[in-house]
Amino acid sequence: MSKEQEPIPPLLIKYLITNLQCANCGQHYSLNDVHILGHRNDVWFSRVTCSNCNTQGFILLALRERDASPEIIADVTAEEWAAFQERAPVSADDVLDVHNFLEQFNGDFASLWSREGPDSLFG
Repeated sequence: MSKEQEPIPPLLIKYLITNLQCANCGQHYSLNDVHILGHRNDVWFSRVTCSNCNTQGFILLALRERDASPEIIADVTAEEWAAFQERAPVSADDVLDVHNFLEQFNGDFASLWSREGPDSLFG
């Protein structure tokens, strides 16, 4: 296997993510805060939990194996982030509501998520 084709070790991905800061409190993530969920091609999916404030989030890291230069992908605008900051944290009741909804849901997620208005999933 050539150098270009060697798989990227998950520890390298975790190390790169430790250079990022929690969006809530600014604390850098530790290796134990990062949980690799998997990857598809050059994009790695991870879940982070800040050990300082317990804020959870998802990080997508696109990494080209040729030069191992990281590229962080974010699709949240500053306005969207500000709106999320104003919302209450997800509660156990919220999780239970989604669980109950999904347990009874028998439809098309693409059309459900594309709806706007008070009856949409994210309305």
